[in-house]
Amino acid sequence: MELEPWELAAPAQLQYWPANINPTGPSAWDSPRSFHTLQDAIAAAITDKAPPAQVAWILTSGGRSLTPADIEGLWLDLRSRRQSNPRKTVSAPAGTPPQPDTY
Repeated sequence: MELEPWELAAPAQLQYWPANINPTGPSAWDSPRSFHTLQDAIAAAITDKAPPAQVAWILTSGGRSLTPADIEGLWLDLRSRRQSNPRKTVSAPAGTPPQPDTY
């Protein structure tokens, strides 16, 4: 799935639906979980346990509904990018408290 570059850093909503439901339009999303970024929503959709017999869908800030297959493809793409562009490790001076990771 091709996304606009700004969409990955924009807010997104995650909602679980029964596998036989295909939500259409933002008005169908009655109880979504909001995330600060699409990347965060994708990570939650992949790593959090889904309710029984339900699958994750994501609504982007651009109004796109991402199917479970779209979410999995984007997750694999994001992981591939991180593995091919590892962050450089810089040693901090002794006594410096660890800094949280930022992605």
